[in-house]
Parts: sequence; structure tokens; C-alpha cells
Amino acid sequence: MKRLLIFIALFFTFAFNSFAASSEANYGQGELAEALPDGARELLDENDITPDNSGALGLSPLSVLEGLWRLFTDEFAAPLKMLAALVGVILLCAVAEALRDGAGNKNSADIFSVVGVLAGAGMMSVYISDSVARALQTLNSGSVFLMTFVPIFAGIMAICGQLTTASVFSGTVIIAGQVFAYIMTVFLIPLVSCVLGVSIAGAVNPDLKIDRLAETVKKIVVWGLGLLVTVFAGLLSLQSIMSNSADTVALRTARFVVSGTVPIIGGAIGDALTTVRGSLDLLRGSTGTFGIIAGLMIFVPTLVSVFLHRIALSAASAVCEMFGITRLASLLKSGESIMSIVFAMLFCLTLLIIISVAMMLLIWNGGV
Repeated sequence: MKRLLIFIALFFTFAFNSFAASSEANYGQGELAEALPDGARELLDENDITPDNSGALGLSPLSVLEGLWRLFTDEFAAPLKMLAALVGVILLCAVAEALRDGAGNKNSADIFSVVGVLAGAGMMSVYISDSVARALQTLNSGSVFLMTFVPIFAGIMAICGQLTTASVFSGTVIIAGQVFAYIMTVFLIPLVSCVLGVSIAGAVNPDLKIDRLAETVKKIVVWGLGLLVTVFAGLLSLQSIMSNSADTVALRTARFVVSGTVPIIGGAIGDALTTVRGSLDLLRGSTGTFGIIAGLMIFVPTLVSVFLHRIALSAASAVCEMFGITRLASLLKSGESIMSIVFAMLFCLTLLIIISVAMMLLIWNGGV
């Protein structure tokens, strides 16, 4: 009974104090805006999306599609330049091999192949290095935003009466974010560089038989990251179901005790509890949807860029095979696998943010 009374007192204290001080404290929304990178902040400002105005309600499917199309057109230049440069190298290699075959000189085959591979590798490496550096910067920005957003959102959940669920959410998501950030920055980014170097060596010297290394590493990384996301999402869902039940019982019991034990005004206080919590639920929904949209604004531009580079490498590889430039085609396929690894890293962290926050928004703790 004592614990229940403490819970009721804490709930009313936090709810009314935070509700009254919302104009001053602003629930940490200023910190959320500061944690965003400049590009994401500009995109959110253009669409008038803030943590406190439910800006997601103003989005329409047409506006989202227009934004994605504008994003694709903005990110299209670099992959197109890479594709044009690689196609130029492929055509030169094809012309050189045709001239060699016409002259009947079979001894220069390896020389032309090595020169073509080195030229293609030099051009491809520049764009892949830029994409990896941008992905690393995006991962760092996403981790900073996640570490800022999670405590603020968990605090709002606690004010709404989801004390146990808030602690589960903050603990699990922060640990998951740290694990993903560590694996990606300390292990996967250096691995990508190593795979690129080994793939170039394998294309120069086919006797090494390592042309399938990048594809094998891609499968391992994609499956591994997918398994991590599944484990953390499953753990969070199971813990949230149990903690949500505990919060539901506590809130319903609190209303019953207040309504039944406080003379005359007990029912009014219970109704006030429902009203205050409903208002705070709006704040929780607005802040949660802002977190999802902000996470997308951080990651989607880089995801689109990496995706377009992957498509460009795939197209260049198809052109290679069409002209019979097998060594360079093998190298370009390895580059495509490397871009797939980078895409998987970004996509998994994005998916973690969306799933964890959406799960907290969709959980209904029974009302009061």
C-alpha cells in the first residue's frame, strides 16, 4: 500500500509539474534539435516538423514521394560520374583488346587486363572511400541523436505512467545503439577497406582465387546484422509486454484507490488523472514520431547515395561482361558487394530506431 501511494504521489507530482513547466523546460526538445546534423535539421525545418507540433500529421504520400524524388535527383550526380568514368575505362579496354587481337599479339593480354583493372580500381576506390567516409559520419550522427533522444523520450514515457516500460526501453535501446555503433565503426568499416584491397589484388592476379571474398563477407555481415536487430527487437518486445502489464495494473489501481479513498473529490481526481495522462500521451506521440522522422532524415540521404552507387557499379559490371572484360567485371562486383555491406550497416541502425520507438508508441498500457 505504501508503494502504491508513493507511485500515485510521484505520478501527480511529475505530471502536473512537468505540465506546468512545459513552456520553460520544453521537455528537452531544444537538445533534440541540437543533436541533429545540419542537413537533417534543414529538412525538418522545410517540412515544419518539430517535437511539439505533430508535424507528421501534415505529411501526405504525395509530399513524401516528392521529397524522395528530390533526394534521388540531388544524390544522382556522383554515381553517374562514377558510371561514366568506368564505362570510359571499359570501352578503352575493349578497343585495346580488339586492336591486340587484330594484330595477332597474344602476349599483351595480361598487360591490358592489369592496366584496365588498375584504372577501374583507382576510379572506383575514390567513390567508395567517399561513401564509406560519409556512412561513418552518418553513423556517428545517428548515434549522437539516439543517445540524446532515448533519455528524453523515456522521461516522457515515465511521466505518462510507463515507469517500468521507460526503464526497459532506455536500457535496451542505449545498449543496442552502443553495440551497433561499436561493431560498425571499429570492426565493419576497417573490414570494408580490407575487402576492397584484397578484391583489387584478386582482380590483378586471378591465380589468388579470392574474387568471391567480397560476396562471402557481404552475406556474413548482412546475416549477422539482421540477427542482431532481431535479437534486440525481440528482447525489447518481450520486456515491454511484461513491463506494460505492470504499468497498466499500477495506473488502474492508482485511479481506483484515489477514486475510492479520497472523500467527495476522489472521482474528480481520478478523472483529472485520465485527462492529464491523455495530454501527456499526445506529447509522447508527437516526440516519438519526431524521433522516427528525424532518424530517417539522418540516414535516408546517405542510404540513397549508397544505393545509387551500388546500382552504378552493377550497371558498369554488366557493361564489362557485355564486352568480355572479365577481370574488371569481377572487381566491380566486389565493389557492389562492399556498397551492399555499407548499406546494410546504415539500414540496420535505422531499422533499430524505427522499431524501438514505434513499439513504444503502439504499446497501450490500458488507460486509467
